[in-house]
Amino acid sequence: MHSKDLRNEVDGISRDISSLQARLNEKQAQLDALTYPVLSLPPEITSEIFIHCLPTWWSGVDAKVAPLLFLQICRRWREIVISTPALWTSLNLDVAVRKAHVADISRTWLERSRNRPFYVRFAGSIADIDDFVGFAENFARHAQRFNFMVLELSERDFQQLDVYHPEFSSLCKLVLRMETREQDEAPQGPFEMFSSAPLLEAVTLHGIPPALVALPWGQLKSFIGDLMRLSDCMEVLRLMPNLTTCTFSIFENADPHDTVVLSHPSMSLFVLRHGFQSSDDQEEACSLEILQFVHFPNLRVLRLEGVKDYETPALDSFIERGQLWMISKAFEQGRLSHLDLWYPSDGIVRIFLEQLASDEDFVPGLERLSVHCRKYRHFMGKIEPEVLLVIAAAPIARRRRLLGTTEFKSFLVFSQMPVKLKKEGMDIHINGLQEGLKLLK
Repeated sequence: MHSKDLRNEVDGISRDISSLQARLNEKQAQLDALTYPVLSLPPEITSEIFIHCLPTWWSGVDAKVAPLLFLQICRRWREIVISTPALWTSLNLDVAVRKAHVADISRTWLERSRNRPFYVRFAGSIADIDDFVGFAENFARHAQRFNFMVLELSERDFQQLDVYHPEFSSLCKLVLRMETREQDEAPQGPFEMFSSAPLLEAVTLHGIPPALVALPWGQLKSFIGDLMRLSDCMEVLRLMPNLTTCTFSIFENADPHDTVVLSHPSMSLFVLRHGFQSSDDQEEACSLEILQFVHFPNLRVLRLEGVKDYETPALDSFIERGQLWMISKAFEQGRLSHLDLWYPSDGIVRIFLEQLASDEDFVPGLERLSVHCRKYRHFMGKIEPEVLLVIAAAPIARRRRLLGTTEFKSFLVFSQMPVKLKKEGMDIHINGLQEGLKLLK
């Protein structure tokens, strides 16, 4: 091809490009002239819409979730998002995932939330992050705004943060979990940074003994102790005389001969929970034994959530030997009105109901009994809802004849979907058991 032909072809392509560019400019002008209704909203309305788009759970730092998602749409939205403090008041940060950017991310959230109460969760090893000093200084600077905090850190992390003496003047709820690593030495403690939190009322400790953390124990009203020793649980109850709500899962019991019965007049709701010492450990919680060593004169609700003792014949024989009074003795002077049994065995339910039907002094004042059954049949050793209905009808009727219909008012069986019946003035709640309802009609 000659040079003249090449020049002609280049000129033709150039003309096509010019024509296409002109069409592009025309279409872009038409697009720019369009009015988007959403962009015509006042900024405060758009801001309120964005707030309602925040996830209802504590999601991590994710570009696909508000507020980061809205930063990517247009300049106007970006400006609104950055200037709306309510969009930045909750931070859930997994340090292992964002190790190189933890300091920058936390600084961004804390600065953009301005003076709003702040909800924060840090999980991982923060002592090894880049710019730990900047992170810790910023953490301490804004600590007075923290309202709800979850820290899942190593013992070294707690020690490092403790040095900066953060002041949690607004902290109301605290959750602490200590992550153990093979290279870690035995925890030293106690950590002092939470000792002067004047508004703190609710604390959860996961596998952390009370001696390891200094807290304003006397003002606490709600406590969850997950995977604790019995001796630590008893110490917690001694330290918190104003405690009204308490949950324990206990993986190591103390010598009964060294444990003295403790009276706690403020306790209203007491929960014992099933659990494992660790994800790889098969040592299960053995929480029920603590009932032999506590006295709650004003207890209103006792809830047993699948504790280990329900899995073994030990409690069955314990009850059959006539020692069931030891469990109820802790409440014999009180007004226990609600009792929840979670996933009990067939044998325990039968013995409990028989005692309830024949002894008016057994759990006096009981108004509502709730039994939570496993949803699936393959949970061995657990009573099924249909069986429970058969064995419960007669003892419940005898109990009501024994005490009068005004005392024992409600019997609840939880399985799937709610249904409510009335029979002779008694509320009977049975979830998802259409076939068994005729047994109590």
